[in-house]
Amino acid sequence: METFGVLAYNRLVVSMQAGGDEMRVFTAVVEKCPDTGLYVGYVPGFPGAHSQAASLDELQRNLQEVIAMLLEDGEPQLAERAVMGKSP
Repeated sequence: METFGVLAYNRLVVSMQAGGDEMRVFTAVVEKCPDTGLYVGYVPGFPGAHSQAASLDELQRNLQEVIAMLLEDGEPQLAERAVMGKSP
């Protein structure tokens, strides 16, 4: 598996549908694929929370949408390593 090199850590604020006023903040890792030129983002330890886009603004919107959809299914089971900052 090829790694691209982290460009940034981006904070994403997601409004939860169920709570209405409740806001959640997630940190995404953003990389740029040298082969496609696309930005790739994911939230470490949050299964399914990943996307790609041609611009950083589009990537942020995509990730917010993906996370909001995942949260509609209930509270995520976050991986302990990513949450606790433990190395593999």
